Amino acid sequence: LVDNLPQNMFRKDIAGQFTFVNHRFCQEAGKAREEIIGKTDFDLFPANMAEKYQRDDARIIESRKSVETIEAHFAPERGKTYVQVVKTPLFDRDGNALGIQGIFWDVTERKRMEEQLAFERDLLRALLDNVPDRIYFKDTESRFLQASLAMAKRLGLKDPAEVVGKTDFDFHPPELAREFFADEQKILLTGTPIINKVERQLAMDGSEIWASVTKVPLRNSAGFITGIIGISLEITEMKRVE
Repeated sequence: LVDNLPQNMFRKDIAGQFTFVNHRFCQEAGKAREEIIGKTDFDLFPANMAEKYQRDDARIIESRKSVETIEAHFAPERGKTYVQVVKTPLFDRDGNALGIQGIFWDVTERKRMEEQLAFERDLLRALLDNVPDRIYFKDTESRFLQASLAMAKRLGLKDPAEVVGKTDFDFHPPELAREFFADEQKILLTGTPIINKVERQLAMDGSEIWASVTKVPLRNSAGFITGIIGISLEITEMKRVE
């Protein structure tokens, strides 16, 4: 079973010498099992990596606790890779430390996807925090999922997070909220966007304001509509001039 698992598995004694490795570990190391048993990390890995592994092993044995972490590896032929590692201490019946055992597997693709998602999230947050236009995302019930800082201020809030889960009925007079809701439900049903619709709105102090509103369907990777994206541009001064 252990030899056929897609994960790398190993055991080391108290001196850091390998006492067992499975078939996948041998494949990754490019060596036969007989060439690994009795060797240490310094025989298989660059010195800086071997030193780190030994420090980790000593800390595990001393604390008598398991450790799970993600480590970055550098290989000339593969570049930077990531592996998820779980190491546990080994003891005899009397509780004396015998060494450690470990299992690790490649998570490079997952890590790169997480980094890409984090980068895209940072870009979106920078956009939402700095553009003067009011941008927002809503679900199929017309509840806010996310909003720009400008949108939060328009609704009398300081933090965009305060708008999440609420609807237009929480901020606007019923007749206006019903109009906004009807427009959005039509988009969800038909998939047809609303482009540059001039809307009469009321500011938080009750004064009349105007906005050019664009709302488009928000689709998931399968193409299904899961909400709407809205952008509202302030045009009150332009309307006054007209």
